[in-house]
Amino acid sequence: MSTPTAVPASTDTVLVMEGITKTFSGVRALKGVSIDLRAGEVHALLGQNGAGKSTLIKVLSGAHAPDSGSITMEGKTVSFGSPADALRAGIGTVYQDPLVYPELSVTENIFMGRELRDRFGNIDMRAQVKRVRELLRDLETDPNIATLPVGTLSVAVRQLVLIAKVLSWEPKVLIFDEPTAILTQREADILFGIIRKLRTRGVGIIYISHRMEEIFALADRVTVLKDGESKGTWPIQGPEALSYDRLIELMAGQVLQEGIETQGPLSDKPLLSVRHLSHVKTYQDISFDIRPGEIVGLFGLVGAGRSEVARAIFGEEPAQSGEIQLDGEVLRLRSPQQAVRKGIAYLPEDRKEQGIFGNLSITYNATITIAKRLAKLGFITNPRQEEQVTQQYVKDLAIKTPDTQTKIANLSGGNQQKVVLAKWLAAKPRLLILDEPTAGIDIAAKQEIHNLIARLASEGVAILVISSELPEILKLSDRIITMREGRQTGEFQRGASPEAVLSAAMQGKASIEQPGEQKPEQAAKETNTTPISRLMQHAAAYNRELILIAILIIGSLIFQLFFPTFLTWNNIASILSNVAVVSIIAIGMTMVIVTGGIDVSIGSVVAICMLISAKVMVAGGDNIFIALLVSLGVGLLAGALNGTIVAFGRIHPIIVTLGTMNIIRALHIDLLGPKWLTPPPVARTLALGNVFGIPIPWLLVIVLGVVVGLFLSRRPLGRAIYAIGGNPEAARLAGIRTRWVTIFVYAAIGMLIGLAALIQLGQSGTVQPNTANGLELQIIAATVIGGTNILGGRGSILGSLLGALLVAAIHNALITLGTISLLEGLVIGALIIVAVGIDMLQKRKAIKA
Repeated sequence: MSTPTAVPASTDTVLVMEGITKTFSGVRALKGVSIDLRAGEVHALLGQNGAGKSTLIKVLSGAHAPDSGSITMEGKTVSFGSPADALRAGIGTVYQDPLVYPELSVTENIFMGRELRDRFGNIDMRAQVKRVRELLRDLETDPNIATLPVGTLSVAVRQLVLIAKVLSWEPKVLIFDEPTAILTQREADILFGIIRKLRTRGVGIIYISHRMEEIFALADRVTVLKDGESKGTWPIQGPEALSYDRLIELMAGQVLQEGIETQGPLSDKPLLSVRHLSHVKTYQDISFDIRPGEIVGLFGLVGAGRSEVARAIFGEEPAQSGEIQLDGEVLRLRSPQQAVRKGIAYLPEDRKEQGIFGNLSITYNATITIAKRLAKLGFITNPRQEEQVTQQYVKDLAIKTPDTQTKIANLSGGNQQKVVLAKWLAAKPRLLILDEPTAGIDIAAKQEIHNLIARLASEGVAILVISSELPEILKLSDRIITMREGRQTGEFQRGASPEAVLSAAMQGKASIEQPGEQKPEQAAKETNTTPISRLMQHAAAYNRELILIAILIIGSLIFQLFFPTFLTWNNIASILSNVAVVSIIAIGMTMVIVTGGIDVSIGSVVAICMLISAKVMVAGGDNIFIALLVSLGVGLLAGALNGTIVAFGRIHPIIVTLGTMNIIRALHIDLLGPKWLTPPPVARTLALGNVFGIPIPWLLVIVLGVVVGLFLSRRPLGRAIYAIGGNPEAARLAGIRTRWVTIFVYAAIGMLIGLAALIQLGQSGTVQPNTANGLELQIIAATVIGGTNILGGRGSILGSLLGALLVAAIHNALITLGTISLLEGLVIGALIIVAVGIDMLQKRKAIKA
C-alpha cells in the first residue's frame, strides 16, 4: 500500500488539549491527558483498545464533555456542547464505523444538519448536488452516486462519503479514526493523497490506526496512551524518535513476541474436507482439507469469496454444488444450528452486527451456546454455573472488565472479540472458523488472540483463519490457501515468502466477477451510466407507491365487473369521506414512524378531543372555531407529553403511548359519565361542509398531504426526521437536536389528531365510551402498507395516503360483499405482514450486498 511523502509541519499550534479527564460509572477513562497539534501536521495517536483514544477524540469532537481540563483552538479556550459545536469551530471527525442514513441520498447525508437553502428557506437540492459532485471528484469517486441512497453503496464507499462530508466543512482540525480499516488498497491510496493535500493547506490531522506502517509513513509525531494516561509524545523521525519495538512496549506495557509456535497437524486424517464447492458468481471449485490441530489460512483480497466459503461451511449460505465432509461424514448443512450441533463454530467478520448481543451481559454472551447444556428440564436452575464458566474464560483469555455482568457493548473491541471467542470455546468445537479475528483491535490484544489460536490448535481443534492481513496469515498458518475473484489460486506451506502468497492472491487465474464487491467508482458507473438507468434508480425509490396505485386501479376495475355500483361517483365520494380521518392522522403517524417511534394512544386521544370539543360547543354557544382550537390544543398537549417522555425518559414509545392510551381512555370515560354526549349541529361543519363544491375533509387531506410532504422533503427539519430514524447516533453527531425533533413529531401528530377528531365528531354525531377504540390499528396499517418502514428511516406521505385509501376501499368492497366482519381483519392483517416482509427482505438483500 503506497503512502504519501511526509510534508514538514508548521510550528504554529492550532489545537491544545490539556489535563483532560473523563469518568464513566466510576471508571476513569482519561486521566489528565494532554496533546497539542500543529497546523499542517499529522499527529498519530496510539494505544491499545481501551487506552482512551476513542474517549479523547469524542471529547474533542463534542460527543462527550470532559470532567476537567481545557481545549484551546488557535489560542482561544473553547468548549463544545455538541458535535455540531465542534464542527462549527473547525473540528471534523471520520469515525471507524461509517455512521450514515441508509435510506437518504449521498447528498442528503453530506449536508444533513446544515442544508443549503434558497431564498424561501427551502433546501436548495440543486446547489447541494453540485457541491457534492465536486467533493466526490476530489475523492476520485464517480459523481453520479450523489443522488443514490447510501444504503445501496458498499461499506468502503460509505466511508468515502463520510470523508467528503467532513471535508465539506473545510475543517482546521481533522480526526481520522482507523480510516483504512475497511478500504481497499486503491481507496486507501486516494485517502493518503487527500491527507497530502490537506497538510499543504495547513490542516492539522489527528490520525488513529493500529497499522504501524501507516503511522511511520504518515505521521510527524506520535502520542501513546495507556490505561487512560499519556505515556508521552515523540517525533517519528530524528534522533529522539522511538523504534517500532519501543512504541509497542509503551502501548502494551511489555515486549511482545514476534511469532508463535504451533505443533502442526496432530493427525494425517482430515477433520474437514471440502471438495469442488461452488456458488454462482461467488466462488467456484474450492477444495481443501484441514486436519485436527492444523491452522489453515484463507487469504485473498476484498471480493475474493473467502467469507462466502466460510459461511457455506457453517451452513449460513449453503453452496449450490460440491461436498463438505466432517470426520468422514458428508454434511448437508442448511442452517448454522445444524453446524453447531456438528461441532462447527464460526466467529463472523462483523463482530458488532453478527457476533455480540450488545445490551446483554458478558455472562449471557459467553454462555449462550451452552445454555441447553446448563439447563435442567429446560430451565437454568443454577446461575452460579453460568458465572463460573464465564469467570474461567475471563481469566483464561485475560478479558478486561469490571465484572461479568457488564454489558458487552461497554468493552473495548479486543475484549468483545475475546468474549465472542469464549462463546464458541464453551461449546467445545472440533472446527473453528475465524473470519478477520483481529480486525480493529490493538496489537497487544491481537497477540493474545494469536496465542489463543495456537493453544487451541495444540489441543486438537482444526482452525480455518480468514484475514486480510498477510503478516497475520503468514504468522499463524501451517498451510495457506489463496483465492482471487472466487477461485482457488494457490496453496503454500508454513515459511512461504510473502511475495509468493501475495502474487497468487493478486495475479492468480480467476474469471468470476464480484458485482457486490466492486470499487465505488466502478459500481457507480455501472448503475448510473445513462439517463435512463438513473431514471430507473429514482423510480425505484417510489416503487411502493406505484405498486399501491396499480393495486387500487386493477382491484377497482375487477370489482367493478361484478358490482357495477362500485366505481360510481356516490360510492367513491363515500370512500373518500370515510378515509379522511385515517388519512389526516396517518400523515402524522408517518413522521412518528419515520423517526423510529410509534403512537398507539391515537384512539384515546381522538376520543378525549371529541369529548372536550363537544362540551365546549354545548357550553359555549355553538362556536366551531373555539372548539377547533380547544381540540387542537388538547391533541398538542397529549402528543407533546408522549414525545417528552420518549425523548427525555428514553423509554420505548410503544410503552409510553400504551400507558397514556389507558390513562387518557380512563379520563375520557370518567369525564363522559354514564350518558352519551351529542354535540350541536354546528359540529358537522368540518365533516359535511364544502368549499366550491369540494368537501372540506378532502381539501384538508390534500392540503395537509402536500404541505407536510414538501416539509419533509424540502425543509431541514423534515430531513432531520428521516435522519433520526435512519441512524440516531449519526444524527446526534451531525448536531441534530434529536430530543426536540422527537417531541416535535409527537406534538405534530397530536395536533393532527385534534383536527381529525372534530371531523370524526361531525361524522359520528355522538361521543361514546368506546369512541375511536382501535382507530390506531387502522392508521398503523395504512402507514405500513403505504411503505413506511416500521423500523424507521423511510416513508412518504403519498404512500401513507394511498395505504389509507386502499384500506378504505377494501372496507367498502367487503361491505358490498356482506362479509365485513369475517374478512376485513384477515385481508388487512395479510397486507401488513406482506408489507413488513418486503421491508425485511429488502434489508437482508442490502446487508448481503
